[in-house]
Amino acid sequence: MNTYQSFGGGGAANFVMPGVTYAVRRLILLNAAVFAAQLLLAPAGALLGVNGTVWLGFTPGDFMRGCLWQPLTYQFLHGGLMHLFMNMLWLYFFGPEVERLLGSRQFVRFYLGCGALGVLASVLSLVLWGNNPVIVGASGAVMGVMVAFAMVDPQRQFILFPLPVPVSAVWLVVIVAFLNVVTALNGGGDTSAATHLGGMAAGYGLMKAIPLYHQWRRGRMRGRWTGPGKTPSDRAHEAVDNIFKFKDRD
Repeated sequence: MNTYQSFGGGGAANFVMPGVTYAVRRLILLNAAVFAAQLLLAPAGALLGVNGTVWLGFTPGDFMRGCLWQPLTYQFLHGGLMHLFMNMLWLYFFGPEVERLLGSRQFVRFYLGCGALGVLASVLSLVLWGNNPVIVGASGAVMGVMVAFAMVDPQRQFILFPLPVPVSAVWLVVIVAFLNVVTALNGGGDTSAATHLGGMAAGYGLMKAIPLYHQWRRGRMRGRWTGPGKTPSDRAHEAVDNIFKFKDRD
C-alpha cells in the first residue's frame, strides 16, 4: 500500500513529497546497510552453520528464555527487498513530521521503543496459539510512528493507491488497525499482525507519556527553586507542552 501526502482543498490535489529529516535519513540508511550485510554474510553463515537471522531476529520463545537483545536487533533485519522498501517508505512519509516535533534524539528513542514494545505482543500469540516464528522488520516501529503522525496532524489527507478517495491520517490508522485485526483473527494470532498492533498501541502510549514525563521531571527540578512566580524556563516548557496537546491544526 503506497501512500501519498495530499494538500489543498477542492480541485486537483497537489502531491508533495515530505523533506526527509536527520534521524529518519540515518535510520533508512542504517536499515539498508544492515540488509546489505544480511545478503553479503548469508553464504558465509550457511557454510559455518550460523543463522544470524534466528539469533538476532525476535523469537518469542527465545526471548522468554533470556535473549533480551532481540526486541532491539530484530528491527533492523528484513525478510526481503520489498519488505525493507515498504517499511522505509512508510518511515519516509510519516517520520519527518514526528521528528520535527520530538527532536532527533527523542525521535530515535521513540522509534526504537515502539518497535521493542510492539513485538512483545507476539508473546501473547505464543501463549494463546503456540506461534513461535522468527520475527524481523521495522514494521512495529513504523506503525508507532504512523500513529504519532496521526496524533500530531490528524486531518492530513492521504491517497491510498489504488483507491482514488482521500482519507485523513486518523482514518488511515483505523483502516490499518482493522486490517491487522482481521489478519490476526483469520491467521490464528498472526505474529506480524500482532507486532503491528503492538507497535500502534506503543506509539499511542508513548506519545501520551512523553509530555507527562517531562512535566514530572520539571516538577522535581522546580522543587529546588525557591520564591514565587514562574521562571523563564517554566514558561518555555509550558509552550512546549502546548505542542503535545495534539489539537486540530488549521
